[in-house]
Amino acid sequence: MATNPNQYFLLADHIKLSLLERQRAISLNLEPTSQDGHISRSLESLRDGLENITNERIRLEEAGETSESLTLQETEHTLRTQYDDLASQFLGHPTSSTSSTLSHPNDPSLSNDFARATERPRVGTSSSFLKKSLRNSTIAPLPNPSALATPPRSKKPMIPPAQRSSPTAMTPPPVPPIRAISTTTSKSTPTILKSSPIKTPRLIDSGRVLEDRGSLVYR
Repeated sequence: MATNPNQYFLLADHIKLSLLERQRAISLNLEPTSQDGHISRSLESLRDGLENITNERIRLEEAGETSESLTLQETEHTLRTQYDDLASQFLGHPTSSTSSTLSHPNDPSLSNDFARATERPRVGTSSSFLKKSLRNSTIAPLPNPSALATPPRSKKPMIPPAQRSSPTAMTPPPVPPIRAISTTTSKSTPTILKSSPIKTPRLIDSGRVLEDRGSLVYR
């Protein structure tokens, strides 16, 4: 046969992996269109390959090579089904068989690659889409904290930790005893004064001296 169908099956697997990577980018809210041009060109190449297979099948039928024609007809049908599913997925119109087509490779040696591509994306993935998105993303500035701050409320003075931990620190200082003030007047011991003899004044009146001794004496 002039046409090798295996290369088109490998091309279909390549398109499947690209579409799975595209789905991963969409699930991470990243730019999913970075490989759209590459996927579109790959789909065109697969479509051209299908036309080549169809032409080869017709040639074999006309040549009377029935066995080879039937084998190529089965290959053509399988590739055409995959092409329709992949094109529908790329255009955003998946069918009921699209998911099965995407998750099953034609080449069994690519099973591990398909398993990794179909895994649920993890946070912090090293995907090229993620790196590109982080480089191109813009972060909105945070609001000024002072604009959102509420007026401060009056707070009670805080007690230092050292005072809180010590039970004696909260005890108020001792109040000095207040001396009682007596309202009674203390009686002082009477002081006995020695009376000095009173000198009796002498009255001089016309040559007479009056002495107060209970009687008048005339001189």
